[in-house]
Amino acid sequence: MYICIMKRFILLLTALLASAALVFAQTPEEIVKNMEAQMDKADQAGLQVTMELKIPIIGTTAARMHVLGKKSRTDIALKDHKSTMWTDESTIWTWTNTPTQNEVVVESKKDSSSSSEDNLKLAEGITEGYDVTISKETADAWYLNCKKSKSNTDKDDPKTITLVVEKGTYMMKELSTKLKGITVALKDAKLGVSESDVTFDISKCPGAKLTDKR
Repeated sequence: MYICIMKRFILLLTALLASAALVFAQTPEEIVKNMEAQMDKADQAGLQVTMELKIPIIGTTAARMHVLGKKSRTDIALKDHKSTMWTDESTIWTWTNTPTQNEVVVESKKDSSSSSEDNLKLAEGITEGYDVTISKETADAWYLNCKKSKSNTDKDDPKTITLVVEKGTYMMKELSTKLKGITVALKDAKLGVSESDVTFDISKCPGAKLTDKR
């Protein structure tokens, strides 16, 4: 009798767990939409993300970006060459710090000029222009393949995007794709940027010569 009761209990528990799994299971589209909703918070809170570019012949370079509204700061370090660029709606400040140069160049921002922030748009509208499938799932993240939909006629959109979404936070852990032969990867996105993080201040560039080209 005891064994029969235990068997019934186990069967009932198994059924309940299976039902719970179905309830909490998420489609690839739902995962991406939750990620996009989380990334949308960056409009108010600001966003930090690392961007890697793998360029043929030249190699790989990485930059850490801080974006808040219309302002941004991009930090690049390549061997003994360090560069930081601040931007707002109208101005670009570029600090070059090498063994032979320590200078901040100030220039007007052209409306037609592209900026590093443009690459962040890769994480927008994925479910609208791509067919998304889950390639792998771990305890910490979902790994998704995004293939350009036949209905997507935008020539500038890449054919495929690989996306990793962090469980729990739904933040973008990594997004990688190819654009005109250049491999672009966005990694370790985090919310939270202060005004001082993205505002140019000459005191942050010790000993630098200031050249205003506006």
